[in-house]
Amino acid sequence: MKMKQTRKLIEICYLAQTFCQQPVTGLTDNEMKVLFFVDQYSCVSPQILISKLGLAKSNLALLTKNLIKNQLIISEQSIIDKRAINYLITPKGQEIVKNYVQNIKKLIRPDELSQNFIDSLSTLNSFLNKKV
Repeated sequence: MKMKQTRKLIEICYLAQTFCQQPVTGLTDNEMKVLFFVDQYSCVSPQILISKLGLAKSNLALLTKNLIKNQLIISEQSIIDKRAINYLITPKGQEIVKNYVQNIKKLIRPDELSQNFIDSLSTLNSFLNKKV
């Protein structure tokens, strides 16, 4: 990857992060990220969240504790490995993610989303999911 392409990727990451922080949810940015990924993956382990979000284990523990306390996610013992846990989203958590996504969607005009742009987003998403 050329330096200009690398710099563009970094710029996209920072701008996307700023763009996605606009809707107010009452949660911290990291709490919203965890909630989104628990919703995205339905049943997710702490290890996957740590990997995808780049969080320290102790930070994830605090974030999930708050989300559980606020009844946005639940912790469940893994069926496969009784020593492991998985997180699942609650209906209350799903509603927050749904509203968050709808609020982001309102910031984007349909005429701004060409098929080429949508395809590029899909490609970027696949690329990043393979790397993270």
